[in-house]
Amino acid sequence: MKLAFGKRPQVTRLRAERLLRTEIGYLYHRSFDCVQGERKAILRPPAVNPDVPHTRRAPRGADFYLARLYEVRLLTREEETYLFRKMNYLKFQADRLRQKLDPRKATVSQLDLIERLLAEAQTVRNQILEANLRLVFSLAKRYATVGSAAFDEFIGAGHVTLMQAVEKFDFARGAKFSTYATGALVNACNALVKRQKQAASRVICQFFDGNEDYVADHRATADQERGIQKLRRMVDQLLLGLSPRERRIIEARFGFNLGRSPPLKEIAQELGISKERVRQLQHRALDKLRALAERYHVEALP
Repeated sequence: MKLAFGKRPQVTRLRAERLLRTEIGYLYHRSFDCVQGERKAILRPPAVNPDVPHTRRAPRGADFYLARLYEVRLLTREEETYLFRKMNYLKFQADRLRQKLDPRKATVSQLDLIERLLAEAQTVRNQILEANLRLVFSLAKRYATVGSAAFDEFIGAGHVTLMQAVEKFDFARGAKFSTYATGALVNACNALVKRQKQAASRVICQFFDGNEDYVADHRATADQERGIQKLRRMVDQLLLGLSPRERRIIEARFGFNLGRSPPLKEIAQELGISKERVRQLQHRALDKLRALAERYHVEALP
């Protein structure tokens, strides 16, 4: 449906105001202030070397998503530099044009050009991400069993970290992106492991809360100390194996992230389920923890 003539200036102004509020982050390079010929050189892709291998085949039994990752050819250093330079240059151009925008005088063609440059930059960014997703899979596999809930959690954290790394990577320094991204991904995975261990410790403390014989005597025997450490490791592993909803409920009820224990009603509203269902899931998750402790003959649980 066509807009009435009187509506068009208002729509254009709103588009311009939205663009002015949009954050455009990029890393500047001196080659961006270039003449037309150099601009074409920046946007001209390097020659593709067909002999660059996929490195290896997808693991046996890989699902469709993983098999798809192994079909993406890895980037050469030249291709990588070109893509990062192009992505940042496109955003640099968009930002420079945006700085000249006056919402009251902006034209549709001006806005279309800026949005097209940002869309092209996004396409390049996605190409870089796709070529490096195998790195996320490889690191997640070091920390958890493929197909487990924990593995999915590491994959999710890895995707977010990889996207942040693409935005922050300075292609002009000459380093390989994989080297930079690996460091960021390892830090993210270690931080996730630390949070999981802290969560496990909180569960253990809650389990021991109320055990007067143990709490009254702070001089734990060597056997008790070994039991605590064994339970700590087991709870850590079990938390990774809980379903996403069970893990969220346990983390919330024991105050892992917020430092408080929200009521069942608040968690139920967040998850979109009934309060009674939250209680059932909490009991089921705690039963899993107790069953695991019994299997390893840890008798300190209430």
